[in-house]
Amino acid sequence: MKGLLLKDFYTIWKARRIFIILYIFIAAVSGMNLQNGWSYMGFWMVMMDAQTLSTFSYDHSCNWNRFALTMPVTRKDVVQSKFLLQLLIVFGSMLAYLVLAALVSLVLRTFEVKAFCNMLLAAWLVFWVVLLMGSVSTLLLFRFPPEYVWLISILVYVIPACVFMGAGSIFVQEIADNPAVLPAAFSAMLLPAAIAIPILSLVVSGLCYFFSCRVFQKKDLT
Repeated sequence: MKGLLLKDFYTIWKARRIFIILYIFIAAVSGMNLQNGWSYMGFWMVMMDAQTLSTFSYDHSCNWNRFALTMPVTRKDVVQSKFLLQLLIVFGSMLAYLVLAALVSLVLRTFEVKAFCNMLLAAWLVFWVVLLMGSVSTLLLFRFPPEYVWLISILVYVIPACVFMGAGSIFVQEIADNPAVLPAAFSAMLLPAAIAIPILSLVVSGLCYFFSCRVFQKKDLT
């Protein structure tokens, strides 16, 4: 298991390090304005999670899975390594984002406790949403050939992101039109959302893992 994870981390760093450096820069920039820094977080974590898709293309190009099964690992181990890789990347990128944003804001003396607390809440919600999206994409990549990786990334990441951005713009406009009512109503929704979203994400991720094991178990690697 450890070897499978190290192989994937090395693949991501070797092939995507320019993008990762760019994402680090974006996280640092968000620390200049913590009030709106959370808006960068979704982009950061989605793009970091999407890097796991590249490992499927690499595995397919060099017939890695067929070679891996000659070692003391099972097909279930291969599936577990992909889901664990995704979990580590999403969680690690969330922590890295928060640390970078906090450090930059402290250096520039723009740090505000309330703004950072809002960012922590946003990080909690975004973490579970991205984990859910990544689990769905992992299942699809076990089911379909890696040639569909960009189509899958558009369906799983880009379209939901556009929906969220559109809903966010509508919400901001509604706040501008009725500032006295909506913030209170929005605050009342935060606690149920903070509980419901993790539960939904865990259920969907568990189902994706279960079906991924079944799909990969029947997959012909010859």
